[in-house]
Amino acid sequence: MRGILDVRCHAYSHKFGFSGSPLKKYAKALQLRYWHIPVLGVEPALCRHLQERPDYDRLFFIYERGLQEKQVFVERALNLLTQQPVVLLCFEADPALCHRSRLAAWLAKQCPLPIQHL
Repeated sequence: MRGILDVRCHAYSHKFGFSGSPLKKYAKALQLRYWHIPVLGVEPALCRHLQERPDYDRLFFIYERGLQEKQVFVERALNLLTQQPVVLLCFEADPALCHRSRLAAWLAKQCPLPIQHL
C-alpha cells in the first residue's frame, strides 16, 4: 500500500485539511496509509528567524547533525520507504527551503531510492 509520511514536528496547520487528523482521513479515503514521525521534524523555535539563505543553511546543518542522534526514527522511515511507495510531507512548498529535502537525501544515502520532488 502507498502512503504519506508526515515529517513535521507538529501535524497541525492553519491550512484547511492539512492537519494530521484530516490528512489521515483523506489518505484512508484514497487507500493510502498515513504515518507521522514528529521526531524527524524541525522544532518550531528553530524556524522563527529564517529570512536569508545563510539562516536556512544553519538550520539544515543543525537538523542533519541531529539526525545522527535519531537513527531509530530514521530506520523506521527507511523501513516504510523500502516496503511501499511513500511521499514525505511537510508544509514548505520549496524543497530547497525544507528539511524534508535534507531528510530525503539522508535516507537515500542509506537506501538507494530515487528522490522526486513533487
